[in-house]
Amino acid sequence: MRTVIQNRRSTQQQPEEKAKARWLEEYADTVMLPVLGTAFFERVAKKLINQPADEDKVQEVLQTKLPKTCVYLESQVPETDFLFGVDLQLADIALATHFINLAHAGVQIDSAEYPGLAAYIERIFQHPAVAHRIAEDKKVFGAK
Repeated sequence: MRTVIQNRRSTQQQPEEKAKARWLEEYADTVMLPVLGTAFFERVAKKLINQPADEDKVQEVLQTKLPKTCVYLESQVPETDFLFGVDLQLADIALATHFINLAHAGVQIDSAEYPGLAAYIERIFQHPAVAHRIAEDKKVFGAK
């Protein structure tokens, strides 16, 4: 068992992968949050505090900013598995968090336009820990 853990870690220890993971985590915080977080805030968070959503703001972000984010991520995600192999890693979760929130806001990534990204997101959503979290979130936010 120890060998398996060491092998998994050795993949993550590559400097290029560490740098990519850190970059994607930072990208999630600085680029994705303002873009994808807008739909969640307007459609979900405001609903929880009985405030109306600014749907014009949501539509502007979805039409002008979301496509740029999707194009970039389409070029970064792998065709199979997760960012750094078969195991879900922190960088995957950093990206997926925003897509989970986007899904709660009723927005799905167009699989015809961004097939790689949509498939990657679906793989993450199907991971048992993530699927459980989404199900629990739906109890609070309401199913979308």
